[in-house]
Amino acid sequence: MIGELLVLALAFVLSAPVEDRRPSEDLTQKRAELVMACAQNGDPMACLDAADFHFRGRGGPVDTHAARRLSQEACDLANGNGCNLYANLLETGNGGPADLEAAERQYVRACSLGTAGGCFNLAQAIYEGRIGNGGLARARSLYEQACTGKVAQGCQNLGAMEKAGQGGPVNLVFARNHFDVACRAGRPDGCGALGLMLLTAEGGPADVIGAARLLERSCNANIAAACDNLGFIFGNPAFGMADMVRARALFDRACAMGEMHGCYNLAIRLQRGLGGPSEPVRAAALFARACDAGIAESCQAASSGQ
Repeated sequence: MIGELLVLALAFVLSAPVEDRRPSEDLTQKRAELVMACAQNGDPMACLDAADFHFRGRGGPVDTHAARRLSQEACDLANGNGCNLYANLLETGNGGPADLEAAERQYVRACSLGTAGGCFNLAQAIYEGRIGNGGLARARSLYEQACTGKVAQGCQNLGAMEKAGQGGPVNLVFARNHFDVACRAGRPDGCGALGLMLLTAEGGPADVIGAARLLERSCNANIAAACDNLGFIFGNPAFGMADMVRARALFDRACAMGEMHGCYNLAIRLQRGLGGPSEPVRAAALFARACDAGIAESCQAASSGQ
């Protein structure tokens, strides 16, 4: 039994922090200099960097009130990253009262100024129903903008929506392509999703060897469904890569990480003694556990005492 991997990556994306390896006393001075440059010169990058220093507690204590004021100044000077940070502080109520309508406006502005993180963060907020309107169709469009702007999580989430038909029609070819982009950019969940599509020939030809390689990479990054799907490859002689011991170990790993398909697949092997000794008591417990989690086949196995 193959486990699906269509979980959207939920995270807030900010611009990279200011790189500075100076001693702490120099960072304190730098923080003051940035605040002065923002106030006296109207320098949007100085305002953004000063906001970042206060937001992250660099060169002094965390001060979200100052971060909010400084990020607003950066945004007023048409700095998209400033708008993105300001929107987050408005949304979360850090540094002042929450204002969801204003947060949406600032995310929109950040996105329109070319800050792909703003597109991504607005998509997340809309997808989760926290702010905005337009529903899944708008979220899908924003994820596409984020992906175009090289936010790997945007590509991953866009692919998941395209595969599931959320916010628009199912498009397996596009989903496969976007998972590929996410994987190449370092997203292990993208590698796992792409590996599954290669295994099942969705959106393109099957490639079992390529699928195994990608699923192994994803499993090694602790993506539970990828471990389960890799176990399916090694546990099925039809794929020409049979290794029952390895399959059992992979299902065990997937189950330990909470993947209920993995628990069901492991239970089968424990019950039948595949890839190791028979363990009927543990098998029965795992069948029951997977059944409780909604795996119908496991319920049948549990009731029939297979």
